[in-house]
Amino acid sequence: MVEKRAGYATGVRMQQGRGWRVKPGVQKSARYSIAIPTEASTLFDRFRKELQRHRQRPFLEAVAAACALVATADGDVSFSERARLDAVVESLSELSLFDPHEVVDAFDEHVAVLSEDADGGHNKMLKRITSGTGKEGAADLLLRISVAMSLADGRDSADEHKVIDQICAALGLAPTAAAAAFDALAE
Repeated sequence: MVEKRAGYATGVRMQQGRGWRVKPGVQKSARYSIAIPTEASTLFDRFRKELQRHRQRPFLEAVAAACALVATADGDVSFSERARLDAVVESLSELSLFDPHEVVDAFDEHVAVLSEDADGGHNKMLKRITSGTGKEGAADLLLRISVAMSLADGRDSADEHKVIDQICAALGLAPTAAAAAFDALAE
């Protein structure tokens, strides 16, 4: 006999043994002794992914803000800096949940804010950076991303160094952390 719960066939309970004999289209829950329809399992997986995206969104915004600050520090955003942003997006597992276009769109929005109001936009970007790096290790990772972005165009700009020092201060990292990150990437 098939149990029905909320209109779904949940499976057939076996009299002997402890297992479930599950009908096609129904899967057994790993945590509870119930069967879950495959459609519901797919829906739960989608919800889980959306929740992870929601939790990682502040970090995405922090990465885009830091990259925008560094890229605009010397006045223009070069093609090599945009290419570096793409490489960062592809290499970070924290951003793999997002469509790469979302990160690029956030970057473009931050660049537009910085071009409209340099001082106010600069402060907004620093706030986004600090709010998006609550997880352990995120501040160090964001600093390394900022340094990699500054080295993308092959020029060592004093303006970019100044911005990275400000990012470092906003993240609460030691002033020597930026120099250490530059040295590590130069090797």
